[in-house]
Amino acid sequence: MKIVRAGLAHADDIGYVHAASWHTAYKGIVPDEFLSNFTPENRSAVFRRVIPTRPEEFYIAYVDDKPAGMVILGGSNGSDADDLTGEIGALYFLPDYWGKGYGRRLMDFAVGRLKELGFEKVSLWVLEDNLRARRFYEKYGYTWDGTKKEINLGKPLVEMRYILRL
Repeated sequence: MKIVRAGLAHADDIGYVHAASWHTAYKGIVPDEFLSNFTPENRSAVFRRVIPTRPEEFYIAYVDDKPAGMVILGGSNGSDADDLTGEIGALYFLPDYWGKGYGRRLMDFAVGRLKELGFEKVSLWVLEDNLRARRFYEKYGYTWDGTKKEINLGKPLVEMRYILRL
């Protein structure tokens, strides 16, 4: 697996991974109508707009030179976060790569990068109904800190905040 800092030239690859992984990961959780508009083209356009303007770091993971995963990381955006808390804003892999150790390797990279940036904790948000992702994070060592928030992705959904101490 090769992990590359994503720039504008990678917008199509990261948009593809983001959209395609959502369609499988969130099937039955996020409404089909919302997912039908969550296309590689729409996500690529978003990444073209945000990669050069946002403080977060965007990375794309390639397996056999094919886009397979992505991660977004940086300082925490939470109103109750301190300067020592980094955040993983997104971590996704295409379903063909699930259960093969790639997600752990990308998480290792992201946690290592946040540590290099001087963070002592990592936070991330996960949908309460996304049991597969929650198991992955818990196995990695993240724990739910008791914080929940409601978001709307075509219907109200609950996100839970997980924390990892570095």
